[in-house]
Amino acid sequence: MELNHQDSSAVCEYLSQWLPREIPISASLGVIPIEWKEKTLKLHVPLENNRNHMYTGFGGSLYTSALLVGWSWLHLQLKALGHEKNLHIVIQQANIQYPKPMKEDGIAICRGVDEKAWVKFEKMFNKFGKGRLEIQTEVVVGSEVTTSFTGDFVAYMADKS
Repeated sequence: MELNHQDSSAVCEYLSQWLPREIPISASLGVIPIEWKEKTLKLHVPLENNRNHMYTGFGGSLYTSALLVGWSWLHLQLKALGHEKNLHIVIQQANIQYPKPMKEDGIAICRGVDEKAWVKFEKMFNKFGKGRLEIQTEVVVGSEVTTSFTGDFVAYMADKS
């Protein structure tokens, strides 16, 4: 599918259809892509779908939402470069912190990576068909960070057979 990466609505519509089909847990979490602007991706994270017994965000759901926004950001970046068929993205390792409880709906945000890290990743990916990239994301409520995530994502091209 050809996608205008400059059109936030088109990108969000694409992810709204693609994520539940390809990553089914995204539907259970109820995450909804709400903005793609200047290479920053935002997903709405509803508390009701992701709460624990204390009616705050459940750690596992917040972890998955934070991972999902980073994974989706990398997917969009590689799709914009024409890499989609036979592309695989996996998480290699991650670190998570929960500085404050999420007491209402949150926003998972990925602001991307610095240019130097992206250029290094892209060079490796183009040369070897795989690359690793550290991506930081967060879940916020208003201006308060409830979840801080740092993950090493590996993207690679699968055999075309």
